[in-house]
Amino acid sequence: MVVAIILSLMTAGVPAYAGLDDGGASAQNVVSYETNGGSVIPPQFVSPGGKVFFQSIPTKECFNFEGWYYDSALTQRYNGSDAITKNLTLYAKWVASSTNAQCSTATLTSTIGTVSAGGTVNETITVGSGIKLAALKAAITPSANATFEIYNADGITKATTLETGMKIIVSPQAGTSKVTYTITVSSPNLALNRPASADSACITSQNAAKAVDGSVINDSKWCSMSSNRWLQIDLGSVKQVSQFVIKHASEGGQSASYNTKAYNIQVSSNGTSWNTVVNVKNNTSGVTVDNIPDTQARYIRLNVTTPTQTSDSAARIYEFAVFKQQNLALNKPATVDSVCKASQTAAKAVDGSEINDSKWCSLSSNRWLQLDLGSVKQVNQFIIKHAAEGGETTAYNTKAYNIQVSNNGKDWSTVVKVTNNTKSLTVDDITPVSARYIKLNVTTPTQTTNLAARIFEFQVFGPSNLALNKPATVDSTCNASQTAVKAVDGTVINDSKWCSKSSNRWLQIDLGSVKQVNQFVIKHASEGGETASYNTKAYNIQVSTDGVKWNKVVNATNNTGGISVDKITVVSVRYIKLNVTTPTQTQNAAARIYDFEVYGPPNEA
Repeated sequence: MVVAIILSLMTAGVPAYAGLDDGGASAQNVVSYETNGGSVIPPQFVSPGGKVFFQSIPTKECFNFEGWYYDSALTQRYNGSDAITKNLTLYAKWVASSTNAQCSTATLTSTIGTVSAGGTVNETITVGSGIKLAALKAAITPSANATFEIYNADGITKATTLETGMKIIVSPQAGTSKVTYTITVSSPNLALNRPASADSACITSQNAAKAVDGSVINDSKWCSMSSNRWLQIDLGSVKQVSQFVIKHASEGGQSASYNTKAYNIQVSSNGTSWNTVVNVKNNTSGVTVDNIPDTQARYIRLNVTTPTQTSDSAARIYEFAVFKQQNLALNKPATVDSVCKASQTAAKAVDGSEINDSKWCSLSSNRWLQLDLGSVKQVNQFIIKHAAEGGETTAYNTKAYNIQVSNNGKDWSTVVKVTNNTKSLTVDDITPVSARYIKLNVTTPTQTTNLAARIFEFQVFGPSNLALNKPATVDSTCNASQTAVKAVDGTVINDSKWCSKSSNRWLQIDLGSVKQVNQFVIKHASEGGETASYNTKAYNIQVSTDGVKWNKVVNATNNTGGISVDKITVVSVRYIKLNVTTPTQTQNAAARIYDFEVYGPPNEA
């Protein structure tokens, strides 16, 4: 048996240094073994000129032993017939086992968040806002023999914080089929199941708690018929809030004529001093979304002033949700023309803080701040915190500035121009545009002759993508990983696309309920890193409320771009169908859709 093992390790040829002599002809030579992660093999003593007689071979889970080598680079193989003339170390070489399925598995489980079922090279994990990177790492258990690391969205740079789009890459111990989990950090509803009170209730079961229970079914609503209709929520402690979502009567299945017509929202840190931050006078929608600049609040109060579209006097609120909206610019790469001093860099304008003099400052005559959002996003709002927000005099608030956007960092479009600002906080709303790069140009830095631009925070927000992670179906796929869900997962990296080679290429999305829609954004092949010749040439988009009767609202016949933006008159739809009629600019027959996004007017979510 020993002879058989030795023979299996032999190859022809003797390495040049097998016969070297260290001068100790009469001494025993020591042969040591570096098993490179395998089981331990004790050293052996060999007479000068003698040969090694192996008593055992090392073992290593998920690997097969391939032989011993003289060098750590594993280039000079040891031959069993080589004479041992000096002390030396032999190094083990291993090859991954191809027969043990467990050794090539690369999945994970986590006690934090929701993990997709597994089975493809691209998976997802959704975690709540506020989860720290270290906590997520501690909560993850990779499959047997696998390891993992968390990276930024590029899949290369190790993460130092936790944000949507980052990647968890799981590597098997043997094999090369790594699995990537894309992270989504969900924005929590700060009002969910928080203590709530109201002026009154129509009946006992329609109390304040029903407006914060996360449900609109089974008549789960707050109802009030008094003349002073209010709903108040205690968030438990002071929070940053920037968005309110209200689901009115029609979201619960009632007539749209019962949707709240007029209301206002107030916030307070102490429950005594109130500040009105939203005032809506003529709503008709079933869902309203009201965005405000980041505001500190513990108590939120909804006052219903006109409860319906008719003379019916009952307020009906099925859900009142409070969020901190995602700032697309937060901690994104930023560059500037110059700085006043080393600590007042571009990064300070996107770090989410305005305390401790956290600002970008520039004294040059060409003052600009540029952000890279990482990929093309839909943006529709910019919030700037000027000097007084950081505790400086209002005389240093920026007087004039403009904001430009670009998809490529070269071709710019001006979307905001302000010439006479005095405020310490400015909010500029625009029609949604596609942009990766945002540039703030400060043209008049202060209200005085002081020439220093002072930007304590520059925030960028976008509308809600109604199609994000919604149920999607397709005619077919090119392979098992290029499924419908890849076209609505919000990412274009790591080949996250839907692909179809059939003659009838279509992608259909279910928004879950009827929504108001007025814009479609498609990211084609070149957005995912493929050649522009694979960008979709011709397609059409159909919409439906029931999935049976369809209406064509977009017909594109000669697209060449990597991103297409199709704006339409507002329509009510639940189902969206993308039909790819000419998939590429060439004869290649595969449709490649990296992301299909759907947007509505400002009050749709």
